[in-house]
Amino acid sequence: MGRVKEMWMEEQQAAADDSDYEYWHYLRNYVPDEPALRYTHSGQQLDELAEDARHLDSYPAFHRMMLVQRVAMVEAYLADRLITLVTNFPDVAKKLVLGHQPLKGQSFPLEAIVGNPGLVTEKIASYLKSLMYHELELVAKLYRVALDVEIFTDPASERVMKDAMVNRHHCVHRDGKDNTGKVLTTIDAAYVARARESFILMVEHIEQQCEPLIRQLPRDRSA
Repeated sequence: MGRVKEMWMEEQQAAADDSDYEYWHYLRNYVPDEPALRYTHSGQQLDELAEDARHLDSYPAFHRMMLVQRVAMVEAYLADRLITLVTNFPDVAKKLVLGHQPLKGQSFPLEAIVGNPGLVTEKIASYLKSLMYHELELVAKLYRVALDVEIFTDPASERVMKDAMVNRHHCVHRDGKDNTGKVLTTIDAAYVARARESFILMVEHIEQQCEPLIRQLPRDRSA
């Protein structure tokens, strides 16, 4: 093989490598708009990170960080899914307003309503965005009232998730210590794995129940 041909083949391989890198880089930075897809995408990235960081398994701080991120992901999903369906379906918004006292009790001057036909939807969305979605009892009530959806799959998973939410608070605000100042040694790889599994099951459970509405969502308004 002549040197000219060798150089040409090297250029072709380099171009292919660049293309592969660009696609890999795109996948790493791509963030889906749809709530469930975004949750799954973030979960896959976190799984990959955990696999690549096995040498950090003996560091309690690493597992606390992973737990905090797992909770952040599921909080974002719970908020996005509820807000998406409430703001796209008037019947869902109506059920939420009539069944949830903090919204039901709000009032606005006629001037504000006349000047902004979308005022009610905006206020509902603003209220939902202001909530703390690690308060699972409240979130469960909102989903039940607005969508007739139960967010918990079973009592065992519910306990795991609620415990994870409490420990997330300890990790964020007390560096992994409980209210008495005791270090939470239970937050290890196995603990994070149990929380991960429970969160995944909850997302799947909610998506199955909401599927009839999700299928009706306009493509450009599904986030």
